[in-house]
Amino acid sequence: MILAIDARQRDVAYRLNESKKKREEREEKTEQDRDRTERRTGALEEAAAKFETENKAEIEKYEEYKAAKDAGEQPELEEGEEAPTKPHFDEKYFLFHWDEEHPDVMIPDEVGDDVDNDWIIDKD
Repeated sequence: MILAIDARQRDVAYRLNESKKKREEREEKTEQDRDRTERRTGALEEAAAKFETENKAEIEKYEEYKAAKDAGEQPELEEGEEAPTKPHFDEKYFLFHWDEEHPDVMIPDEVGDDVDNDWIIDKD
Protein backbone atom coordinates (compact mmCIF):
# COMPACT_ATOMS: atom_id res chain seq x y z
CA MET A 1 0.00 0.00 0.00
CA ILE A 2 2.88 2.34 0.85
CA LEU A 3 4.47 1.69 -2.55
CA ALA A 4 1.18 2.50 -4.31
CA ILE A 5 0.81 5.77 -2.40
CA ASP A 6 4.44 6.68 -3.05
CA ALA A 7 4.03 5.97 -6.79
CA ARG A 8 0.86 8.07 -6.82
CA GLN A 9 2.62 10.99 -5.11
CA ARG A 10 5.47 10.84 -7.63
CA ASP A 11 3.03 10.72 -10.52
CA VAL A 12 1.14 13.77 -9.26
CA ALA A 13 4.39 15.67 -8.65
CA TYR A 14 5.66 14.72 -12.11
CA ARG A 15 2.48 15.86 -13.85
CA LEU A 16 2.43 19.14 -11.92
CA ASN A 17 6.06 19.74 -12.84
CA GLU A 18 5.40 18.96 -16.52
CA SER A 19 2.40 21.31 -16.56
CA LYS A 20 4.52 24.06 -15.01
CA LYS A 21 7.30 23.52 -17.61
CA LYS A 22 4.78 23.61 -20.46
CA ARG A 23 3.22 26.84 -19.15
CA GLU A 24 6.66 28.44 -18.83
CA GLU A 25 7.61 27.29 -22.33
CA ARG A 26 4.36 28.69 -23.74
CA GLU A 27 4.93 32.01 -21.98
CA GLU A 28 8.52 32.13 -23.29
CA LYS A 29 7.39 31.39 -26.87
CA THR A 30 4.65 34.00 -26.60
CA GLU A 31 7.22 36.57 -25.48
CA GLN A 32 9.53 35.58 -28.35
CA ASP A 33 6.65 36.00 -30.81
CA ARG A 34 5.81 39.42 -29.35
CA ASP A 35 9.49 40.43 -29.68
CA ARG A 36 9.63 39.13 -33.27
CA THR A 37 6.52 41.13 -34.16
CA GLU A 38 8.06 44.30 -32.73
CA ARG A 39 11.31 43.70 -34.62
CA ARG A 40 9.35 43.02 -37.82
CA THR A 41 7.41 46.26 -37.49
CA GLY A 42 10.59 48.20 -36.73
CA ALA A 43 12.43 46.66 -39.68
CA LEU A 44 9.53 47.51 -42.00
CA GLU A 45 9.47 51.13 -40.85
CA GLU A 46 13.24 51.37 -41.17
CA ALA A 47 13.22 49.89 -44.68
CA ALA A 48 10.41 52.23 -45.78
CA ALA A 49 12.31 55.25 -44.42
CA LYS A 50 15.51 54.08 -46.13
CA PHE A 51 13.61 53.64 -49.41
CA GLU A 52 12.22 57.17 -49.19
CA THR A 53 15.63 58.71 -48.51
CA GLU A 54 17.26 56.74 -51.33
CA ASN A 55 14.52 57.74 -53.79
CA LYS A 56 13.95 61.27 -52.48
CA ALA A 57 14.93 62.95 -55.76
CA GLU A 58 12.55 60.82 -57.82
CA ILE A 59 9.70 61.37 -55.35
CA GLU A 60 10.24 65.14 -55.40
CA LYS A 61 10.36 65.15 -59.20
CA TYR A 62 7.07 63.24 -59.30
CA GLU A 63 5.49 65.60 -56.74
CA GLU A 64 6.54 68.65 -58.79
CA TYR A 65 5.15 67.07 -61.96
CA LYS A 66 1.88 66.20 -60.22
CA ALA A 67 1.53 69.68 -58.68
CA ALA A 68 2.09 71.32 -62.07
CA LYS A 69 -0.41 69.02 -63.75
CA ASP A 70 -3.01 69.60 -60.99
CA ALA A 71 -2.56 73.37 -61.41
CA GLY A 72 -3.52 72.99 -65.07
CA GLU A 73 -0.07 73.73 -66.44
CA GLN A 74 1.69 71.54 -68.94
CA PRO A 75 4.84 70.32 -67.15
CA GLU A 76 8.02 70.74 -69.11
CA LEU A 77 9.64 67.50 -70.17
CA GLU A 78 12.80 67.09 -72.13
CA GLU A 79 12.47 65.58 -75.57
CA GLY A 80 11.99 61.82 -75.33
CA GLU A 81 11.48 61.99 -71.56
CA GLU A 82 8.50 60.18 -70.14
CA ALA A 83 6.30 61.48 -67.36
CA PRO A 84 7.84 60.65 -63.97
CA THR A 85 6.25 57.93 -61.88
CA LYS A 86 6.26 57.76 -58.15
CA PRO A 87 8.53 55.02 -56.79
CA HIS A 88 6.63 52.55 -54.66
CA PHE A 89 8.00 50.66 -51.67
CA ASP A 90 6.98 47.01 -52.04
CA GLU A 91 5.98 46.13 -48.49
CA LYS A 92 4.86 42.59 -49.32
CA TYR A 93 8.19 41.78 -50.96
CA PHE A 94 10.13 43.10 -47.97
CA LEU A 95 7.97 41.22 -45.46
CA PHE A 96 8.18 38.00 -47.48
CA HIS A 97 11.98 38.04 -47.39
CA TRP A 98 12.10 39.17 -43.76
CA ASP A 99 9.79 36.31 -42.76
CA GLU A 100 12.01 33.82 -44.61
CA GLU A 101 15.04 34.99 -42.64
CA HIS A 102 13.13 35.20 -39.34
CA PRO A 103 10.56 32.36 -39.23
CA ASP A 104 7.45 32.44 -37.07
CA VAL A 105 7.69 31.23 -33.50
CA MET A 106 5.61 28.13 -32.93
CA ILE A 107 3.55 28.72 -29.80
CA PRO A 108 2.45 25.50 -28.06
CA ASP A 109 -1.20 24.92 -27.25
CA GLU A 110 -2.70 26.24 -24.05
CA VAL A 111 -1.96 23.96 -21.09
CA GLY A 112 -5.10 22.91 -19.28
CA ASP A 113 -5.42 22.26 -15.58
CA ASP A 114 -4.52 18.75 -14.57
CA VAL A 115 -7.55 16.91 -13.21
CA ASP A 116 -7.18 13.83 -11.06
CA ASN A 117 -10.03 11.48 -11.95
CA ASP A 118 -8.51 8.40 -10.37
CA TRP A 119 -11.29 7.99 -7.97
CA ILE A 120 -14.76 9.02 -8.96
CA ILE A 121 -16.41 10.28 -5.82
CA ASP A 122 -19.37 12.64 -5.71
CA LYS A 123 -19.00 15.82 -3.69
CA ASP A 124 -21.89 14.67 -1.51
